[in-house]
Amino acid sequence: MDIVSRNPFRILGVFANDPIKTRTANIGKIRAYSKINKEIVFDTDAVGVFGTIDRSSNNVEAANAELSVKNEEAIISLFWLHRNSTFTTETVKKLSTSQLSKTIKEQKDTMEYSGLLNAAVLSLTYEDYEAAAQYYTIVIESRTLLDIFREEHDLSKKQITNKDLIRSFIVKLTESYEIDWWPLFLKSSHKKPVLSFIKAVFEKIALDKIRKEIEKAEGSLNIPDSDMLSHAQTLFKKSIPYIRTFEPLEEHGEKSAEAQLVLDKLSEELIRECKIYYLYAKCDNEQSVLPTMQMAKHALIYASNSETLDKVQAFIKELEEDAKQLPPKEVSKEASEIRKEIQSYCQKPDKIRWSLLLVKNCIPQLLAIKNTLGKTHEYYISISTKIADNAIYNSDSEIDFLERRRSISQESYDEYINALKLAWKLHLNLSELDLAPYFLNGKLKTNEEEIKKKLDKEHVIYDDITADISMETEDDSYRKCSDYNSLIEFCRQNPDSVHFKEAMRRIWKFEDDAYPQIITVKNLLRYKESYPNSHNDSKVLSELNKLLFSSTIGNQVTLYDYRTFLRLYPNHPQKDEALRRIDSIAYTHCKTIDDFKQYLQEYKDGQYRKLAERKIDYLLFKQCKTPTDFNLYIINNPNGNHIQEAQDKIEEHIYNVAKETNDYERYMKQYPNGKYSSEIRSKMEFEIYNKCISISDFQEYLRKFPNGMYSELAKNAIKKKQRKPAYIIGYFMLLVFLIGIVIFAFNNSGHHESPLASQEKSSTPPQETTSIRLSEQDAVTNSESAYSKDESSYGTNDNTIEEETYVEPIQKSEPSEEELYGNNRLKTGAKPYSSYFGKAQTGRNYLTFKTSGNSDYIVIVRRSSNSRYINHVYIRGGEKATLYLPDGDFYIYFYSGKGWNPNKVKGNMTGGFVSYESNQKDGPVQLYSTESSYAYGEYTLYPVQNGNLTLQYASPEEMFN
Repeated sequence: MDIVSRNPFRILGVFANDPIKTRTANIGKIRAYSKINKEIVFDTDAVGVFGTIDRSSNNVEAANAELSVKNEEAIISLFWLHRNSTFTTETVKKLSTSQLSKTIKEQKDTMEYSGLLNAAVLSLTYEDYEAAAQYYTIVIESRTLLDIFREEHDLSKKQITNKDLIRSFIVKLTESYEIDWWPLFLKSSHKKPVLSFIKAVFEKIALDKIRKEIEKAEGSLNIPDSDMLSHAQTLFKKSIPYIRTFEPLEEHGEKSAEAQLVLDKLSEELIRECKIYYLYAKCDNEQSVLPTMQMAKHALIYASNSETLDKVQAFIKELEEDAKQLPPKEVSKEASEIRKEIQSYCQKPDKIRWSLLLVKNCIPQLLAIKNTLGKTHEYYISISTKIADNAIYNSDSEIDFLERRRSISQESYDEYINALKLAWKLHLNLSELDLAPYFLNGKLKTNEEEIKKKLDKEHVIYDDITADISMETEDDSYRKCSDYNSLIEFCRQNPDSVHFKEAMRRIWKFEDDAYPQIITVKNLLRYKESYPNSHNDSKVLSELNKLLFSSTIGNQVTLYDYRTFLRLYPNHPQKDEALRRIDSIAYTHCKTIDDFKQYLQEYKDGQYRKLAERKIDYLLFKQCKTPTDFNLYIINNPNGNHIQEAQDKIEEHIYNVAKETNDYERYMKQYPNGKYSSEIRSKMEFEIYNKCISISDFQEYLRKFPNGMYSELAKNAIKKKQRKPAYIIGYFMLLVFLIGIVIFAFNNSGHHESPLASQEKSSTPPQETTSIRLSEQDAVTNSESAYSKDESSYGTNDNTIEEETYVEPIQKSEPSEEELYGNNRLKTGAKPYSSYFGKAQTGRNYLTFKTSGNSDYIVIVRRSSNSRYINHVYIRGGEKATLYLPDGDFYIYFYSGKGWNPNKVKGNMTGGFVSYESNQKDGPVQLYSTESSYAYGEYTLYPVQNGNLTLQYASPEEMFN
C-alpha cells in the first residue's frame, strides 16, 4: 500500500489533478510550519484511511522532485485521489474505512476518469485488487478517458504515448503490490487489442523477473548440494505466477519466442540443480529419485528447444531407470540383504570363486522375491540382472589376467585352465537366473561365446560341467512365456511338453492378431518379417502377388518394398519383373546429380541410362553460377547439350563486368562481334568524347570515330577553340589603339598649331579598327573601360568598333535540397538509423534483397507482435544485401527513393531521401530454424515475370517511430 499512503501528492496535501500553484503553496506552508516545529494537516490527509504521513523536509523535497517530471507525475497520479464534482476536500475529510465501499461505488458510477481512478485507489486501500483491476481497465481501454486524463495533466503524445503511459503504470503497479495481477486484468479486459498490449507488458515484466531469478540461482555458489532440490522447488514456485502470463490469449495460440527462450533457460536451471542434488543424494538415499523425478517432470513442461528437451528427457529417463530399481515395500528386506551381499562382494579380490559364492548366497532372497512378486515382475528381473552383472565382472577380469601369465610356468597354465572351467560353471549358473533380455542377449551371450572359444582352443572338455543352482521348472518356463518369441523358443526346446499344444494355440493367436487389418504391401512385408514361418504364410504371399505385380500398383509400392520382397522370397517366379520395376522406381526417385550417378553405377544395364546421363548434363549446367563454373562445364562436358548457353552466360558476365568497371576494351578484345559489341562501342565512343577537353582530344576522337555520333559536336568544339586566340589578339590590338589615342591627345595638349594644320588633322579620317567579341566574363569585366568614351568621338562612318552586348551577371540563389543531395548515396550495408534503433539482432535465418538501378532502399525489420526493432540496412539501387535474423514473425518495411539527405527528419529519426519516396511493407514473415536447418527468403524489388510479391502501404508513423 506504500504507493498510495506514501504518494507524493498526499505528502504535499493535494489532489492529483490540483493546479501546480496549490502544490507550491502547500510546500511553502510545510516549510514554514517545519521551522517552528509545528505539525501541519491538510484536507486530503485522510489519516484514518491511509495512515500517518511523514512530512520531513527530505520526504517533502523528494516528493516535489518526483512530481517535477511530467511523465513521472502522470504515472504517480494514477495511484492517488482526483478532485471531481462529487469528490472534494469535504468528502475526503469525512472519509473513513467504514465508508470505503459506498464511496468506491459512488466514484465508479460517475463514469469519469477521475471517479474511476478514485474507485481504483480506494479499492487498493480496501485490498480489493480484483475491483481495482476492473476500474483501471475501464480507463486503459477508453481512448477518450486517456485523452481527457492527458489533457488535464498537460501531456502531449510526444511527451508520453498512451502505450508508454499504460506500460509505466503496470510496471509501477507490479512493483508496489506483490500479487498476480495478470489474471485480474485478463478477467476485466474486453478489448482484444488493449488486452494484447497489456499482456505484452506483463510478459516483459515476467521475463525480467524470471531472468533475475535464474541469474540469482546461477550465481548462488554457496548453496550445499543437499539443498539444491529445495532450491529448485523454490525457484519453480516463484516462477509459476509469471509463467501464467506467457499463456496465449487464443485457444490454439503459441507462446512468444522470447518467452519460450526464458522457459527453456528456466528448465535448464531446474535440471542443473536437480542433477547436483541427485548426484549427492542417490548413494545414501535411493528414495531421493522420486522427488527429483517429480521436479524434473515440472522442468519438462517448460522445455521446447530440442536441445533442452533432449537434456531433460535424458535425465528423466535415467531417473525412471533408477526408479525401476527401487524395491517394492513387500520385498525391501530381501532387497537390502542382496545389496549387502553385493557390497561385500565388491570389496573382495577379482576371483571367479567369489562370483560363484555371490550367486549362491543371493538365491534364497531371489526365490523369496520371485514368489512374492512373480518371476515376470520388473524389479525381480532387475535385481537378478544386477547380481549377474556384478558376478560376470570377476570372470572377465581373472581370465584376462591369467591369460597373460599362462606361458610363465605349468602352474600358471593349470591355474588358467581351472579359471576357464569355473567361468563356464558361472555362466551356466547365471543362465539359470531370470535376466533382462538386453543382458541375456548381450553381455551374457558374449561371455558365453568367448569362454567357449577359449575352452575349445585349449581342447578342454566342458560338457560334464553343469549348473549347481536352479530357479525354474518346465511349468515355470512355460509361465514365463509372455510373448511370441518366447513361445516359439519354448516349443522348440520342449516339443513333448504338456504345454506344447497350448503354446501353439497362443502362437497362432499372436499371428492372427498381428495379421494386417489394412492390406498393404508394407503391412504384409512387415508381418512376414515378424512372423517368417507363420501359418498364414501362403495367404500373405497370395496378397503380395496381387499388390506387387498388378498393372495398377500406384505410388504406394516403393523401391524398398520390392527389395524386401526379393530378400524374403529370393526364388519367386516373377523375380525378373520385380527387378524391372525396381529399375523404374530407382530412376523416378533420382533428383540430384549424385542420385543419377548412383543410378548409373547400380543399374549398369538399366533401361533409363541415357535419360540419366542427359539429366546429369542438365543439372551440371543448372548448378553453374560463375564464369569459372561455366568454363569448367564446357571443359568437362565437351559434348554437353548446354555448351552454347554456357558460352552465352560467360559473355554476359564479361559484359556486366565491363559495364560496372568501364573496362570496355576487355569485352571487345574477347568478343569483337559479340551480341553486346554495338552497345559497348557506343559506350566507348561516349566515354572518349566525354573526356575530350583540348583540341588534340577532339582531333583524336575524330581520328577514331570520323563518322561517330558526336563528330559534328567535336568539329564545332575544335572551331570554337581555334577562334579563341584570334579574339585575344584582337582585344590586345584594341587596347594598344586606345593607349595610342591617349598619348596622342596628351602630346597635342602641349603644342599650339596653326589653324590650317589643325584643320588638316581634323579632316584626317579615323583609322579602321577590328571588331572584338569578348566572352561573357570578359564582357562583364571590361564593359566600363571599353566603352567609356562618347560614341560621337568615333564618327558615324562604317569603320567604327562594333558594339558588344552587355551581359547582366547572374545572381546565384541558395541551392535547393535536390541540388545539394540529389546525387548523394550511402554504401550498401550502411545502417543510417543505428543511433536511434540501437543494437541490431541477428540469427541463423536470413533474407536477401535484390534491387534495380532506379531507387535506393532502406529495409527495416520489426517483430510483428510488438513492432520491436530487429535490424535494418541501406541498399543501393542495382545492388543486393542480406540480413541475418533470429527466429520469429516479422514485418519487413521498404523505404525507397533517390538522393540521401542526412539531415532530413523522418518521424523520430533523421535521414531520408530527397525525391521519389515510397513506404511499403510485407508480412508477417515467419522465420524459424531448427537444430539442423534454418529459414531463408529472397525479395526481388523490381518487376519479374511470374513474380509473387505484393507489398502493402506502410504509414510513416509505423515505419519511423
